[in-house]
Amino acid sequence: GQVNLRELEAAAWFSHDEVATALRRNNPYTQQQNGTFPFWLPPKLAIAHQLIKEWVEKPTCSALPA
Repeated sequence: GQVNLRELEAAAWFSHDEVATALRRNNPYTQQQNGTFPFWLPPKLAIAHQLIKEWVEKPTCSALPA
């Protein structure tokens, strides 16, 4: 998809594994081993966080039996 630069200041795509790792972090502000800081997820009580969590936990089509 394309990003509408008038609507967003910054946008990025993340893999399922990257988002799952972010959900498991206790502190979103912890520096990674390579010295960078990971992307931020909304707090646990936010609807956006719950939607992201549901997406990560939902089985993908490739995980379903044929």
